[in-house]
Amino acid sequence: MVESPISLTNPILIRGNNELILLVEDDIQVLRLAKLILEEYGYQVLSAANSIEALRVWETNMAKINLLFSDVVMPGKISGIELANLLTKEKPELKVVITSGYNMEMIDKGYQAKNFEFLPKPYTPMDLLKIIHLALSSSHKQL
Repeated sequence: MVESPISLTNPILIRGNNELILLVEDDIQVLRLAKLILEEYGYQVLSAANSIEALRVWETNMAKINLLFSDVVMPGKISGIELANLLTKEKPELKVVITSGYNMEMIDKGYQAKNFEFLPKPYTPMDLLKIIHLALSSSHKQL
């Protein structure tokens, strides 16, 4: 048996159940690694390198997407938080995890009022899996 390239403690507790995640990240290396981790642990992933590309993916897959995982600061006019606000207006039950290398005190606090989860960069594979699991298993709805 070939061992997984991503070895985590207690992966059974954080395995996905084929939920569909829209992953939005402008750093291609981070995008590829996050996608690999999530797929390795039982999630389906649609990826986009910016918010405009994410909106295109959203248009054809909205009904199936369970969670948005997005970087906050991206090129273009739409930040990750603005993207999350747009998508949760269309689908209020959408779960959201935002990530950033910036201190959240420097970023729009709007994410807190919406009950979005936050994952600071850099993060470990276990951190990523835990926050995604937490967001998907939470029963609160977006406002």
